[in-house]
Amino acid sequence: SCLKLSNGGNLVAALLQGTIFVYKIDSGATSDAVNKGNVFRKLETGVSSDLEFDFTPDDKYIISGCGVGSVVVWSLESGNEVARVEGGGLEVPTCLRWSPRQALFATGSSKLSLWIPETVPGRGA
Repeated sequence: SCLKLSNGGNLVAALLQGTIFVYKIDSGATSDAVNKGNVFRKLETGVSSDLEFDFTPDDKYIISGCGVGSVVVWSLESGNEVARVEGGGLEVPTCLRWSPRQALFATGSSKLSLWIPETVPGRGA
């Protein structure tokens, strides 16, 4: 399991049994949103083991590990997979972070990989 707060502080995401649950929060209803089960997005990774995920700097996307050899980009607007990155000898990442200032993200398992996407989520081509 894994828990992340968005960069803007208005979203919280939790990973449970291969599904990422995203909740919208505000200062007046933080506990209510989660306690009442008001899920904003439910992202089905298809991976039963624990994996890592992170918000992009603009909080419009989540990147997550998704099986051996791939990282998935999820749109928080639609809840759909919008891109899949494969290669680099990647295993299911035990660590995954998006750079807050650069158009790159890093994944780690038994190897460290740096990824520079051709199209950056939130910035266009």
